[in-house]
Amino acid sequence: MDGENIRFAAVHECGGIVVGTPMCTAFDEPLLFESEELVTTRLDAPVDELGSFLRALAEASLRDTPKPPDHDPERIDRAALQLMGLKRQSEFNAGARMVSVQERDGIFELQPVRNLGRGRFRVDQNVDPPTTIGPTTDRELGAAFLAAMTHFEPPAHQRPASARR
Repeated sequence: MDGENIRFAAVHECGGIVVGTPMCTAFDEPLLFESEELVTTRLDAPVDELGSFLRALAEASLRDTPKPPDHDPERIDRAALQLMGLKRQSEFNAGARMVSVQERDGIFELQPVRNLGRGRFRVDQNVDPPTTIGPTTDRELGAAFLAAMTHFEPPAHQRPASARR
């Protein structure tokens, strides 16, 4: 997706709780930064609600926004952990899944992101190409999101002990 009207977001899931972080672009910097307005749902929500969640997340993404002088990514991370019911970053690192979301003119690109452990995530579009969908219904968008979110399971040694077999 090329162009200036793209909206970006990151969606993380851990323990069934899904937290979306809208991304903002600052007109004074070419880099994306996280919005402090986190959007949440549950992975087991009805499929059409998941699609609606993605649309709300895209709407919350902002372009050409001044980056607040007190912007603190660690504060945003702590808020996301709290929403997921986690106490430590290591719990998140062990079991999180991620999907990168881009939206432009109602067309969504959903990119599964591989959890490498220790808080590192990587996209390899040659191995794991993104899914492009839209314009579409919330139900179809939610189904595509579920497929992207469940594309990767964290390796057994990275899952919490309660989830290992």
